[in-house]
Amino acid sequence: MDADPENHKLVLEAVRAGWLMAELRGRLRPGGPPPQGAVLDRDGHTLPLPSERSPTEQAIELRRVLTKLSVSLGLAMPPSGTPAPVPFAERLEEAAKALDDAREKHEDAGSDVAWEAVAELIYTWDAAFQDALAGQSVNVSRAYELGRALAEMYWALDPEVPALVSPGGSRLPNCWEFLFGTDRLNIVDERLRSLAPRYHPATASAVAETVHAWAAVVSKGQARSSKDTAAVEQALRQQLTYWHELLVIDVDPETLLKPYAVLRFTKITPKVLRTFGAEIAIGVVGLAGLIGLAIMTIKVQGFPGWKTLAAVVGVLGISVGGVQAALKNATQSLIGRLRADLYSDLVTTAISSLPPMGRGKRRAVRKAIRARTVTAALPGK
Repeated sequence: MDADPENHKLVLEAVRAGWLMAELRGRLRPGGPPPQGAVLDRDGHTLPLPSERSPTEQAIELRRVLTKLSVSLGLAMPPSGTPAPVPFAERLEEAAKALDDAREKHEDAGSDVAWEAVAELIYTWDAAFQDALAGQSVNVSRAYELGRALAEMYWALDPEVPALVSPGGSRLPNCWEFLFGTDRLNIVDERLRSLAPRYHPATASAVAETVHAWAAVVSKGQARSSKDTAAVEQALRQQLTYWHELLVIDVDPETLLKPYAVLRFTKITPKVLRTFGAEIAIGVVGLAGLIGLAIMTIKVQGFPGWKTLAAVVGVLGISVGGVQAALKNATQSLIGRLRADLYSDLVTTAISSLPPMGRGKRRAVRKAIRARTVTAALPGK
C-alpha cells in the first residue's frame, strides 16, 4: 500500500469523485437504474438510512458529496475565462431542481429540456475534472478515470439498448458491449496496474478478475439471453458494491473473506501444475537419473572402470544435494508468486457476483480471468 498517506488520500478522493460523477448522471438520466430497496415511511419522522431515502434525496446527497470533493480537489469553479463564473454545484443544483419539477408534473417536453441542461452541466464538470487532474498528477487523474469507468458499467447501462447503431456502425455508449468491451477493459486494466501499489496487494487483481469475468458474461451473450434479466442486473449491482468497497472505501479484502475460506482442490492443482510444471518434470527426471546412477554404480562395482565412472560423477557434481539446491533456487521466487495468486483467487471468489450460467459459459469465464494482465503484487513489494 502507498506509504504516503497524503497521496493515498488524493487517490481515494479522485476514485470517489469519478465514481460519484457516473452515479449522479445515472440516477438523473431518463430510464436510469431503478431504485434499490423500499423507501422508508417518514410518518413520525422516522430516521432513514442512506439506502432508505427517496431517489431524489439520494441524488441530492450525491451532489453535495461531489461538491465537497470538488472543493478538496480544487475543481469547484469552472475554468477561468468561461462565460459563467458560477460554481458548478450551484448551477447543477438549480438545473436538477428544474428537472425534478418537470418530472413531478409529468411534463415530457419540459423534462427533456431540463435533462439536456443537467447532462450538459455534468459533461462540462466532468471535462473540468479530467483536465485539471491530468495537470496535477498522473495517478490522481487515472484514479478519477478508474472510478468513473467502473461505476458506468452499471449506472450508464441501458440493458435494452442494441449493441450497434446500425449494421457495421459503432457501438452505443450505454450498451453492454461498449461498457464491457475491449477498449474499456484495457482502460480499467491500465488504471488498476498503475494504482495497485496504493491498495492492498490483492485488491487490483481481484477487481480485474471480476471485471473480466463480467466481460466474458457479456461477450457470450449471457447478459442479453438470460430469461431472468432482473437477476442479471441484481448480480451486477452487487458486484458494483464490492468494487466500491475495495476501491472507494479502501476496505481490506481480508475482511470480505468468509470464515475458514479455502480454495477447492480443483482450483489449486491446475495452478500449481502451470506454475511448477517444468520444475516438477526436471525434479522427476533428476531423481530418476540419480536412482538409476546408484543402481548402476552398485551393479558395476568390482568391474574394471567403475572407479573412473565414480570419479567422473564426482567431478560433475551430480548428487542428491546438488539437485535439491538447484530446484530450490529455481522455485523460490515462483512460490511467492503462487502464494500471491492463490490468495488473490480466494479474494476473487469472495467478491464475485455473477448471474447463473451453464458449464460452458463458466469455462469461458475462467478462461477470461486467466487472460487478464493485472496480477497480485508479491509479498513485500
